[in-house]
Amino acid sequence: MKKGIRGALLLAILGVTTVLMVSAPSSASATPVVVNGDRTELVVPFTLLQALNGADMTIEIISPGVINFQNWPIPVAQFPITGGLVDDGTLIGTVNHAGGQRFVQYDPPRENVIKTLEVTNFRIVNGNMFFGDTMGLIPGPAADLVNPTHTVDPQTGEIILKAEARMNSGAALILNTYFNTNVFQSGMLLGNLTSYINSPPGYPRPKAATPLSTPLVPAYQEACFFPNRTHGGPLSYSGCSPTEQASGFLTTGTPDANGQPAQFVGNVKMVAVMGDPGTPADDADVNVTVNVTDVRNKGSLSDYEGQLLLRVPLRITDMTNHNGPTEPPDKGTSTTTGLSFVVPCAATPEDIGGACNLTTTADSVAPGAVQEGNRAIWQTDQLQVYDGGSDGSVATADDDTLFATQGIFVP
Repeated sequence: MKKGIRGALLLAILGVTTVLMVSAPSSASATPVVVNGDRTELVVPFTLLQALNGADMTIEIISPGVINFQNWPIPVAQFPITGGLVDDGTLIGTVNHAGGQRFVQYDPPRENVIKTLEVTNFRIVNGNMFFGDTMGLIPGPAADLVNPTHTVDPQTGEIILKAEARMNSGAALILNTYFNTNVFQSGMLLGNLTSYINSPPGYPRPKAATPLSTPLVPAYQEACFFPNRTHGGPLSYSGCSPTEQASGFLTTGTPDANGQPAQFVGNVKMVAVMGDPGTPADDADVNVTVNVTDVRNKGSLSDYEGQLLLRVPLRITDMTNHNGPTEPPDKGTSTTTGLSFVVPCAATPEDIGGACNLTTTADSVAPGAVQEGNRAIWQTDQLQVYDGGSDGSVATADDDTLFATQGIFVP
């Protein structure tokens, strides 16, 4: 990413995180809530990045604040919440944040630094203002939170505040004067803000783990009750001959096995889809694509036109585990569960066996399986593909057998 684009992006974030304002709530309850986490996020519009790119500015995120580009070109800035005290009904009180940002302005060639401005000690005050220490440059909040809403989960106590952050005229004037620019305008959209206050504690997770691309190979029988062979070293172990496919109904072309060309290629691809935190919709999902070629009926070697069933065993770690119907959800790891996907097959005009293809999502086969913001870890055991049995339909499942499994072919 070019330096100018990054600068425009981070500057947009700073303009919001230093100053956020809405009309103050009228009163507070007698039982304020102690703040112990979690984070405030800001989704920055690309139009703002374009406008700020001409200002020859960059901004450095001060740790432990971070910025993610998982949904490029839409960035998300994130600042951890460290403490405070608020009323969960009115949000009167203070929510403190760690981290900060540093303005850096360059000359037009972007070789020399002209000015800098650090912003630290971020805090939400009374649910309607977001302050940041700016070396006395901005004396108060400089952005309005338009259409603010907040919800409280009665079970977990999580408070979620959402709003559009729009710059007010005072802040625009101060920043334009300090940096000798005209990029800041009254009412300009600085981003969509979401603050997750007192989210339940989490668990170790990766930064990213997607996509999962799994090749498939024909499955063979595991049982070997009377070994009559020994595999060559160094992987010396007993085995059985002749080989026997696990499927009782399907096979694939192989010249030295059945005289047909070897054209079997199978793959399962799973891609995590990040939801848009700037909208109320649950857009998160997992895209699933299955492609298997050269699927033939045993005996006749004709194209298979029935169904396959992909089984994906899962062990899920997330925040939706319950100790009982009246208990709040908590983090936990499930016992092995899983998802199943029906894959249709069709004959092909060329002599390449049946083709089996599917494009779908996890939520399509199990609505609600993927929840936005849940940060779930899916541990996958061995992926398996079953045939449709004697009638070719996986719905009956009376005599379905294992046809393919994840693996690697070494030519």
